[in-house]
Amino acid sequence: MSAQGLPSVLAFERYDPTDASLNWLRERGVNVIFGNAHWEMPFKRFTEDELIAKAHGCVALMGASGTRITRRVMHSLPDLRYISKYGIGVDSIDIDAATEHGILVSSTPNDFKSSRSASTRSP
Repeated sequence: MSAQGLPSVLAFERYDPTDASLNWLRERGVNVIFGNAHWEMPFKRFTEDELIAKAHGCVALMGASGTRITRRVMHSLPDLRYISKYGIGVDSIDIDAATEHGILVSSTPNDFKSSRSASTRSP
């Protein structure tokens, strides 16, 4: 949560140069924290420590493939409830740890036209 009591979301790997979906969230009262953009060179992925520091207090993480969302990351972010991955597959996310922590994980394959849940169980 932000200082204003708004839910905070980290877009750790931004994929859309227009940031339209992130602006949509902001218009609805979500505190969006902008992470690294795929179109800015050189592109740099967050390390575990950087991701934990940047996402402190966030209820959701959103981003493209590559950045590893590990058990340690999830354990270090007690407010985390949702991880949205842009693209096919969730192999960069520890699904077992997400399930154990009650974190919903989804991916958006097919050019962001659909969403599929990879983990929906809660403790």
